[in-house]
Amino acid sequence: MKQHHIFIYALIGDPESFNGAPTVTPADIQNQINKAPAGTEELVVHIHSRGGGVDDGFAIHEMLVNSGMKIRTIIEGMCASIATVIALAGSVRQMTKNSELMIHNPYAPPGAISGDADDVQVAADRLAATELRVINFYNEKTGMKTTELDDLMKAETKMDAPTAKDNGFITEVLPELKAVAVLKDENSKDSNPNTSLMNKMMKSVSALTGKMDSYMKKVEKATGVTFEEKDNNDDDTQNRDFTLTTGQVISTDVDEDIAEGQAVTWRETGAEVADGDITLEDGTVLVIVDSKISEVKSTDEGSGHEDGDDDKNKDKKMTIKEATAKIKQLEGEKASLTSENSGLKESKKEVEKEVTTLSQKMEFIGKNIESVYKPHMADQRFATKDEDDGEEGNRFAKAKERQKTYRDAPKEATA
Repeated sequence: MKQHHIFIYALIGDPESFNGAPTVTPADIQNQINKAPAGTEELVVHIHSRGGGVDDGFAIHEMLVNSGMKIRTIIEGMCASIATVIALAGSVRQMTKNSELMIHNPYAPPGAISGDADDVQVAADRLAATELRVINFYNEKTGMKTTELDDLMKAETKMDAPTAKDNGFITEVLPELKAVAVLKDENSKDSNPNTSLMNKMMKSVSALTGKMDSYMKKVEKATGVTFEEKDNNDDDTQNRDFTLTTGQVISTDVDEDIAEGQAVTWRETGAEVADGDITLEDGTVLVIVDSKISEVKSTDEGSGHEDGDDDKNKDKKMTIKEATAKIKQLEGEKASLTSENSGLKESKKEVEKEVTTLSQKMEFIGKNIESVYKPHMADQRFATKDEDDGEEGNRFAKAKERQKTYRDAPKEATA
């Protein structure tokens, strides 16, 4: 069965009614319902809430039962006051063994009732009507007698999972809180959709890493540059740079003048200089063997031949012959590099495609993480006592005390 998960992990109603505390509103829940993928058959509603506004709680209940989907509610921690009304929206109602359910009479927050005796009586009648509304609702959903419910609510009754099941508030006690997934891979047969999705993500990352490694090896082969991690902890090494006649810059492993035995690297990439001859700007020729300077030839060194026309012409002929061979060699290398470049472009396209696919999957995860904390108005309060402890004291106790004051007041009140 294809499921969509909804989370109610806060108070219910307007944040201003709860001193700015995070809340969940009917609009938030409707938004979560609207995000259900096509073909969703069941809404799984996770609840951990101490209650809130009566009208908001009933509105969320109606949204769920009228969604056209099967409703499963799971109590995960605390389900108190009007949150119990939302929990009763499920045809399947589950509760973890360490959770708690609490019911009590609705009340008006301090300052909500003001005016003369008639105004106070109107407010009292409204509270009584709300109380009856909740009792009748519980009676219909649980099958408990209204008189029993009335007593339990007046006593502010807390129930553990087995008791809540015996009283009809839930249908099943869960042995433990099971991990749930916000996202689900529709084609996965894994019982944990979240695990399946993460496995696919890791496979994509692994495949992308492999392709990037292959791409870098092709670059190394085409350029002769080896990509290796540098040791960032070696801060004591001092180098000196030298510019070649080609404009490239090399670095020696010591801060000294050029000398035999010094290791040589390309400053731009850090790669070792290949074996052969390189020429500095001043004409000095360096013979490189195993990436080290094996010989330094100054500009005034002769060719080793006697001055004579025959020897000079012989040297020139040899130079032309060698140059011709070098040109052919370079033309072959050019063709090879052209082929390598074409292969690199194709590899680059594959890597870019994989990166784009991976980015889209990460974006999909971000868009499907639910956020349910937005402001909305609530008319009446229906929350636990401890929810209101703070600077204003125990609101529930104050409301009860005020009601007692009204009952005990003389019938003839002065204006």
